[in-house]
Amino acid sequence: MSIPSQTSKLFCINFLGVCNYPKVTEWKVPFPNEKPRGTKRPVTSGREPLKVVHYSDVHVDLLYEEGATANCSKPVCCR
Repeated sequence: MSIPSQTSKLFCINFLGVCNYPKVTEWKVPFPNEKPRGTKRPVTSGREPLKVVHYSDVHVDLLYEEGATANCSKPVCCR
């Protein structure tokens, strides 16, 4: 990791908490063109809908305290 790099700046703020946040790098996401004319939704199968549960950011925080603030300015978990 080189010192003036974006990675070193993110490391410093996230793990040491003594640096300023680096400038956000802007980038564009290419989106496809509008859907072609004449396309229609597929006919439903009539079967029971599939139920899905999506868990995200699941981890055990051994330092969690009940009633901790939910309004946090840090990029990692607040306690």
